[in-house]
Amino acid sequence: MGVDCAYSKLGRVVSILVLSGWQYRGKESTLSTALFGGISGIINGFAGLGSAILAIYIMALPGQASVQRSKIIIASGVIIFTITVVFSINGVMDWDLILRGILLAPTQMIGARAADLIAEAVTAMEFRASAEDIARMSHSHPTYAEAIKEAIAEEMRRDPNVFIMGEDIRLSVYGTTANLFKEFGEDRVLDTPLSENGFFGAAIGASLVGMRPIVETVTSFMWVAMDQLISQAAKMRYMFGGQATLPVVYRASMMYGSGSAAHHSDRPYPMFMNMPGIKIAVPANSSDAKGLLKTAVRDDDPVIIFEDANLYGTRGEVTDENIPFGKAQIMKEGTDCTIVGIAGSVNLSLSAAIELEKEGISAEVINPRTLVPLDKDTILNSVEKTGRLIVVDPAHKVFSSASAISSIVEEEGFWFLQSPIMKVASEQVHIPYTPSLEKLVYPNQQKVIAAVKKTME
Repeated sequence: MGVDCAYSKLGRVVSILVLSGWQYRGKESTLSTALFGGISGIINGFAGLGSAILAIYIMALPGQASVQRSKIIIASGVIIFTITVVFSINGVMDWDLILRGILLAPTQMIGARAADLIAEAVTAMEFRASAEDIARMSHSHPTYAEAIKEAIAEEMRRDPNVFIMGEDIRLSVYGTTANLFKEFGEDRVLDTPLSENGFFGAAIGASLVGMRPIVETVTSFMWVAMDQLISQAAKMRYMFGGQATLPVVYRASMMYGSGSAAHHSDRPYPMFMNMPGIKIAVPANSSDAKGLLKTAVRDDDPVIIFEDANLYGTRGEVTDENIPFGKAQIMKEGTDCTIVGIAGSVNLSLSAAIELEKEGISAEVINPRTLVPLDKDTILNSVEKTGRLIVVDPAHKVFSSASAISSIVEEEGFWFLQSPIMKVASEQVHIPYTPSLEKLVYPNQQKVIAAVKKTME
């Protein structure tokens, strides 16, 4: 009787804890996981309520809801399996009880997703939600590719002069144009022939007569249309004395680091930095992808947006606000060194900065967002504070954007520097197909950390 009373009191304590809304605020570690797992197991053995404690801990950890849900299901399954084994050894478990458990298992599995399914169904029925709306409910933050699609759709709804063209965009090979054809039709979603020189030029002509085309392409195919980009798009507004505008946006996907070999692994944005008349954006996350694209569509100059295809599946928070060109973002503040990351290297720089923090090195991480125009003031102000600069650039090291940024700091901020500038960029070689060799070419966390430490010597 006394034991039963103790179990009852323990159950009340757990229930009050759950209902109070208490959350674990510490960091995930081996010790914390072992501690919560041990407490959960003990309570579960006594009162069958330990899973609630473990769920509270897992739900407080960072990560997507789907990952947290999987962790809870796996942990609960391990606990239940262990209890079943222990009960069976002690003769508490009989075959009738085991059979009931097997028959009830499917309902337990469905129950883990029941709340999501009910919420989605209610929304669909009450508000006639689309599949996209329901997906957004399950995953609150859009992927990089979804953010691009949102920006395109919003700008096409806002301005009837906006249209998109490219190879197989109605099929949405990269997921950035999904369902656009269904909404906007064949007049505004144009599948083009396999002729970049042709449809790059057609987009320029359309922009000259008041349209605002968005062109989807791959960086490796831009070489076919270099005459249109350099001789026409970049120079035409200047040569017309400003009497014409060229509001054309080229979205160029960079597929480096994914086994695309030499032919499809180009990162050519440094080349276009040398050509006046073209603005260059390098979005590093979902927010950049959407905000910079919306700004580009409304700009009266030609813009090339270099999209890091490695980021297409990553998720991040977005806003409906346009992101201005020439305004960098400080992703993490620091005092010991400045790390400027380009495109996908921003996330790499952040991860390196977090690791350096553990060793007592405070790194400031800057996301330039646009290379033309470049927010050099934010970079110079940061270097003035830290005295050190590391530029992380997935393009080839020679004449890279890292070289350009380094040159600006050397010229205008030389006396701020306490050590030589370090460039962490791709090796000056063609990209091999073999994954093990390919990894050696690109910047990685270890290279960034090593470069930072070298500046600290």
